[in-house]
Amino acid sequence: MAATPTFTVVTASAAGTKLMDITYANGGTAARKATIQVGGQDSYVVALPPTGSATTYLTVSVPAHLAKGANSAKFAAISGSIAPDIDTLRAQGVPGTDGAAPRRLRLGPLCHLTPV
Repeated sequence: MAATPTFTVVTASAAGTKLMDITYANGGTAARKATIQVGGQDSYVVALPPTGSATTYLTVSVPAHLAKGANSAKFAAISGSIAPDIDTLRAQGVPGTDGAAPRRLRLGPLCHLTPV
């Protein structure tokens, strides 16, 4: 992962709180930490659990406030930590917030956010 990779294609169909899916690899044995800043707003620390190998990818979802249209998301390694290899980002609505029941329930690794 580069020192501060920035993704500029996180697109939301409407402004508001969304779930941002982060697909990443972490071949280590411990969670790797990075800060994430979306649209120039507050930064949060994201701890991403091991995936088993550097070529195995998992996806975690974190809440983020997005503007309508294109948004930037910037990652930075935490001092003393090796950041994970971020592969893709995708924004989606929060299930159940649009009056429709979620179509599927996906359980994945837990990801903890800590305000910086």
